[in-house]
Parts: sequence; C-alpha cells; structure tokens
Amino acid sequence: MVPVVLITFILFLAYYAYRRKQIDKVNTQKESDFWQRENDANSTRKQDITNLDYIQIPVDTFPIGAYPNEGYEETEQQLLALSEQKILNLTGISNTDLKLQYGVSNLAILSDCDERFTTLVRLLTDYAKGLAEHAHIDDAIRVLEFGVSIKSDVTENYTLLAGLYQEKGETAKISDLIESADSLNSLSKDTIRKKLREILS
Repeated sequence: MVPVVLITFILFLAYYAYRRKQIDKVNTQKESDFWQRENDANSTRKQDITNLDYIQIPVDTFPIGAYPNEGYEETEQQLLALSEQKILNLTGISNTDLKLQYGVSNLAILSDCDERFTTLVRLLTDYAKGLAEHAHIDDAIRVLEFGVSIKSDVTENYTLLAGLYQEKGETAKISDLIESADSLNSLSKDTIRKKLREILS
C-alpha cells in the first residue's frame, strides 16, 4: 500500500506543475501583449498636440515680488520661467500609451511637458511653505489650491493645505481635499487620503 504521505506529495507536485504551467502561460501572454502594444505604439503616426490641456500657471494671482527678502525669490523666478513653457500632467500614463495616442515622434516633447509638471508641483509646495512660515496664510492657501486643481501628487501639498484650513477654522474643506485625492492617477493617492483622514479625525 502506498503511504498517504507519498500520495499527498505526488498530488502536490502535480498541482504545482499545473499551476506553474498556467502562470507561465499567463506571463507569456502578457509579454506578448506588451510587445504587440509597443510595436503598435512605435508605428503610430504623429498626432496634433497643439490643443492639449496645457497647464497655465496663474502667476498674476500669486504674490510674486510682494514680499522681498523672505527667501523664496528664486522659487518665484522659477515659477515665472515655467509659466512661459508648456506643462502637462501625464502622471500614471505610460510611454507606450503616450506613443499609441500621440505618436512616437511626440514622446520626447510630452515627456518634457511632464517633467515640467513634476518641477511645478514641487515648486508650488516649497513656495507655499515659505509663505505660510511668514504668516502669509491666504497666499499660501491660494498657491496650494492651485496645486490641487492641477492634480498635484505631492503629499505635502494636501497636508499643508489641510493644516492651514484647520488654522482658519475651515476644517470642512478637508473633506473636499479627500475627494480631490480620490481622483488622482498616482501611487501617492492612498498615502494622501490616509494622512488627510488622520488630520480630520
């Protein structure tokens, strides 16, 4: 009589071999699909990107130059320089998807636009922190709210704004921030929502 342990072991090996075969099949199909999409993307003709939803920095509503010698003049100059360039929030969109939608020859341009977005959201947070530290609360809020409107994925943009809302007795607005975070196409979305809920609790 074959021992039960041996039968169990043989069944386990058979199941393992079956599952390994299934996983390998799925992975092979995924790899094949990826390369097919990449091939299609590299064959996509150039599309017109003139009328994309480029971000306009409202520098005329920011207190640029209003508070000299407070340490953020360089940030203000960088914001002014960025305001003259094309900026796009392409967070969460892969290069393959960009090529499929707009053509491979536009990838470099779009990547530059996205890199400027990354620079912009960092500058906005730094600028608002400086303003808040010098008690320019309303100005800091204005800058941070713009960050939220363009779907910044910088966690501090949301937590700093939530803290300023609390300081002004406008705690109800934090719930709106959580809703805004829900719409983000970014890996930082869950972290932002968690920290905002902690502030709200």
